[in-house]
Amino acid sequence: MYFFVFLTKVDKLQDFIHGLFDFIFEAYYHYHMSKNLLFETESALSELRHLRTQINRYYNKNLSRYENSFLISSFSRKKGKHYNYLKQKGVQGKKYLGTDSHPAVNSIKEQKYFQELLQAVNHDIDLLESIQNEYVLPDYNVINSRLPKVYKNPVLKGLRPISRDAEEWKKRKEAEKAKYQPYRPEDLKHMAADGTMMRSLSEVIIANYLLSLGITFVYELPLEHHGKIIRPDFTILSPVDNRTEIIIEHQGAMDNEQYRTKYINTLMFYLQTPLVPNKDVFFTFNHLNRNLDTRQIDSILHIAFGIV
Repeated sequence: MYFFVFLTKVDKLQDFIHGLFDFIFEAYYHYHMSKNLLFETESALSELRHLRTQINRYYNKNLSRYENSFLISSFSRKKGKHYNYLKQKGVQGKKYLGTDSHPAVNSIKEQKYFQELLQAVNHDIDLLESIQNEYVLPDYNVINSRLPKVYKNPVLKGLRPISRDAEEWKKRKEAEKAKYQPYRPEDLKHMAADGTMMRSLSEVIIANYLLSLGITFVYELPLEHHGKIIRPDFTILSPVDNRTEIIIEHQGAMDNEQYRTKYINTLMFYLQTPLVPNKDVFFTFNHLNRNLDTRQIDSILHIAFGIV
């Protein structure tokens, strides 16, 4: 009975796998869907590997002795019952077991079921691992790395268009930014899809996701308060009213002491300003595996602007 809980999970995972390939083609055109696809693939793999461990443990303890056993069934019309015989591989003759109520009959049936279940789980694990290993994420840096040197680092113009008001806002903000000395420009090593150089791949993921949605932003627009200057990662304009602005600060993974300290210092700065956390200022974080889930951005855009 212990395994009925896991079998329910298998049904759900199989439904996920059946819909997976239909999803891949659409995901190619939607960067955030691609990230979610890989995230869900990893989650499904984790569930399946755990399930396989549990199946093997139960099988080895309770069913492995029936591996070379087979049932031969006959039906008595006179009595209206099935009768079963045990046939063992490599052994001549067969042993009478009786009706389906015999304990060995159900054990042999259970052994065959779990044997087939294990094959299905192994098949699904191989399938998802092949997706994980062979899937090409349609991310700027990933695609760029596959190009010959002469074609690398294009400045993409075929992005979702933004409004004229948003374009004017960006020009003004970029002009304001240009009045300040760049901060450690040698650390700007990663290029977003619009040509903006950034400090981390996670920031590029955020930037590319915003660009795919047609969201206008300025990277590291200086912000002054009581003589102190900081450079928020993303200053973003609302696509709803082309007036409301929010800030997104990316903080990395909180299991890292350096990132924790940075987060506390950044949060303390904003608490001294008129800007309100989770209203005007939002924070994103990496998972412990160092990956960024763009669903954090979805939540922020929904809270701030009521979109996505």
